[in-house]
Amino acid sequence: MNRIEKLIQELCPNGVPFEKINALVEKGDTVDWLTTESARYIDLATVDPRTSSLGDTDVITEKTAPSRARQAVAVGDVLFGSTRPLQGRRFFVDEVAALPFIASTGYTVLRGNSPKLDPRFLFHWLGTSSFVQHVEACQQGTSYPAISDKNVKRALIPVPPIEVQREIVKILDLFTELEAEL
Repeated sequence: MNRIEKLIQELCPNGVPFEKINALVEKGDTVDWLTTESARYIDLATVDPRTSSLGDTDVITEKTAPSRARQAVAVGDVLFGSTRPLQGRRFFVDEVAALPFIASTGYTVLRGNSPKLDPRFLFHWLGTSSFVQHVEACQQGTSYPAISDKNVKRALIPVPPIEVQREIVKILDLFTELEAEL
């Protein structure tokens, strides 16, 4: 039995509970151009779909910002691309930048507000086949199918004890790092 199995057996003898994402996150902020002179813009093509890493970002101001540049992003936020053809791109904001980040409305911004959920666990869970099935069942539209923020947040996520989540995150982060090296 591995460490995670032992933790689950010890801490979750009756199984792992599931909760809707919306019970574990809060609404993000919209950009306030009165207090923001310039920002780094995360559009849908900025996030690499294979590595979930951030590519080059444009610096924008209120005058140069595209109409979709409306979501203020903070460290610890998880971004999920909700419109096709770039649907499913995900990014975990772990970088404190010299300039603030602003994300396209093509992303659902998930800002954790519960001590029961590790944001990195949420980030990794958004890449699972269970979540992809939820997205496929809830997306709407024919030319450019999309899933609404509301439907992203309706998805059920397993919520094992935080110790288990952190152990899972350690393993998945290491795997992601090794995969990127390959």
